[in-house]
Amino acid sequence: PPSSAVLPMLLIAPDQFQWGAYQGSMASWKDYGIFMYELFKGRDVLPEPVLLEVRRIAGEAGQGRARIDALYHYLQTNMRYVSVQLGIGGWQPFDAQYVSEKKYGDCKALTNFMKAVLKAADIEAYPALIYSGRLDYEVQEDFTIPKFNHVILYVPAEDYWLECTSNHFPPNYVGQSNSGRNTMLITPTGGKLLRTPELSSESNLETHKIAVQISPEGSARVEVHANHTGADHEQWRYMLHELSREEAAKNLIQNSSLPSFSLEKLEIEASEDRPESSAVYVAQVSRYATKAGKRFFFFFNAVTAYGNVPAALESRRHPVVIRRGYTERDVITLQMPGGYQIESTPDAITELKTEFGSYRLEFERDAEQNKLVCKRELVVKAGTWPADRYAEYRDFFKQVAKSDGLKAVLVEKKT
Repeated sequence: PPSSAVLPMLLIAPDQFQWGAYQGSMASWKDYGIFMYELFKGRDVLPEPVLLEVRRIAGEAGQGRARIDALYHYLQTNMRYVSVQLGIGGWQPFDAQYVSEKKYGDCKALTNFMKAVLKAADIEAYPALIYSGRLDYEVQEDFTIPKFNHVILYVPAEDYWLECTSNHFPPNYVGQSNSGRNTMLITPTGGKLLRTPELSSESNLETHKIAVQISPEGSARVEVHANHTGADHEQWRYMLHELSREEAAKNLIQNSSLPSFSLEKLEIEASEDRPESSAVYVAQVSRYATKAGKRFFFFFNAVTAYGNVPAALESRRHPVVIRRGYTERDVITLQMPGGYQIESTPDAITELKTEFGSYRLEFERDAEQNKLVCKRELVVKAGTWPADRYAEYRDFFKQVAKSDGLKAVLVEKKT
């Protein structure tokens, strides 16, 4: 759990304070929001050329979310994130004209610029203070303390969120570092707490179609078609937009569970409008199967096998917390080499169901085609459980790792 849930903690906030020429109060979220509103007030005026361009884009895009999406893409195409903070600049954004001229800004400045862009298209939006990253303390309604380090934008008419520092995120996706937490909206009538959308186990979905062709020498050609949504798509979007092809290939090789291999093909795509990505890659694995006499031994799942088993503990003091849920669904087809047949495989069906998640593994033999087809699903649920459930929690993941680590055996066909 976060440290604030288990350690003694004293929070102190001033009823009244002053920063430069600005006076404020933390007596309530409403009061603190009024202070922040004054820092943003009047800084959302666009230069005339930008104003005309924004109105042209808005007019061509139509209404509602389509208009917001078009204007968000305008921001992403023309501006970039650079953090410049001088004096009160850690609290107050550079104005929209500054961002228009420089083509950059920090999170506050870019969010304020996007707010100005939407305002020019008759769309109201509010900056939202948020803590981005791992939460050790989450702000609460009953105590006003601005434990924030980031600013995003909220569009109330469409219940829409925009991460204005990203040049590549789709609209209405704030990312795993901002999801499922309280923000403070900066509105003309003061601060209001509002929670960002959760990324559920089903939202964070990975699907793989894996075809493995094993040679008589034990090497293999492995072709993977991967689709990711939610938090699990972010690494592929990053690889597509931020890395060269060579760097992306190196990243994949370093983070893959496949044994030593060379990459024959790598193609990555990411949706502009949805938190989704797809990837296709082909790996040549020199030693996929191990030979012993007339037999070959190999792991049926060398691509998505689970290996992060929690440590064994004699005693657990703190609650068990799974911060992010996710789902994996895989279909693995293994083509056996000529001259060999399947001698043994794991049980036809393995199924686990717990409060922490579920797991199902199913094997089908195709003797005619000399293939083995494996269907796998792993669901991990976010949540918090008492410390005395730790052994049960560990046992679930231990069983998943054991099942994913099972081997199949091939034997030479009798002539």
